[in-house]
Amino acid sequence: MKAIVCEMCSSHDIVKKDGMYICESCGTKYTTEEAKKMMVDISGSTVKIDTSDKLKNMYEVARRAKDDNNSETAAKYYDMILMEDPSSWEATFYSSYFSAMQTKIINIASAAYKVKNSSVTAIQMIKDNVADESEQDEAVSQLVASIVIIGTMLHSSALKTYKGTTFNDASYEQKHQQEYIDRAVAVKDMLYATGDQIEKLFTSEKALKLAALCWEQGVDVNRAYIYCLNQESKEYNNKIINTYVDKACKYDDAYAQKTAVKIRKARIAEIDRELGKIKVNYNPGVLGFTIVFAVAYIICSIVAGVTDEYALFWIILKWICGPVAVLSFCFIFRSKSSQEEQKKKIEELQKEKEELEKQINK
Repeated sequence: MKAIVCEMCSSHDIVKKDGMYICESCGTKYTTEEAKKMMVDISGSTVKIDTSDKLKNMYEVARRAKDDNNSETAAKYYDMILMEDPSSWEATFYSSYFSAMQTKIINIASAAYKVKNSSVTAIQMIKDNVADESEQDEAVSQLVASIVIIGTMLHSSALKTYKGTTFNDASYEQKHQQEYIDRAVAVKDMLYATGDQIEKLFTSEKALKLAALCWEQGVDVNRAYIYCLNQESKEYNNKIINTYVDKACKYDDAYAQKTAVKIRKARIAEIDRELGKIKVNYNPGVLGFTIVFAVAYIICSIVAGVTDEYALFWIILKWICGPVAVLSFCFIFRSKSSQEEQKKKIEELQKEKEELEKQINK
């Protein structure tokens, strides 16, 4: 007994339709001439079929679909490859990756976590199954490039959906805000976890820079949703952000410089705000006010001592002018002291600002 065996998946389930022979398992189509060449005898004992080119063909189709951004076909063939070769990091990662590429908005979080798990597993498989270090770096580079693409896509979709909420119902908007947060958190976790796994398993400079790239994008996503959180959650997330910024700066000099410049510019803006709030409290006009009441006190004292007429009036006036003069003098002294402190503060802030500007312009 003879049957047609599919070259792609070795299935016998071939049907003829519209003049073509179609594999029901993988969907590959063959002409009549091609089908004749694939006829094998399956009668009697078990037939051993040569499948040496099977994986090669499936990889070729899968990679072509990947290059063409044909997510449906790529996911299908990477799933088939994974059945034949469970040790393939490429099939492990891209079967989940292209499945996530087809996900709906409502499933963004679960898709991100699925890619995260496959990414962590695939990186371990690269370490275990790819012997050459340069090939390991190349595989990790390919995986990270894809992680960055899907991270951008999933977060952009989540953010666009949230910002597209135009309802006036506060509870409806709040619901969409929490949905956005959940989706963004999943994307952030995917990026952080990928970078963490690379750092854990690899030591090459290239691999560690790729880890930094994952963390940098994760930080951007983390910062994007932090404004939606309450104060306690903001503080917690800021600690996480600072941790991953430090990790990225350790392996990526360009990012470290960019981050340093950003921090310095933020400090300059803060200094400008502080300088705008500082006011000199000392008012020279108060000195004249003090002199007037001091002189009035002296005059009243003299007049009250040499005349009995209206003596009580002069005494009362004297005791009014005296305290006012003393208080005015104290105010001048305090204002002068405060003025000196403020001038010193202004000088310190301006000096710090000049130093920061020099560092930025280096």
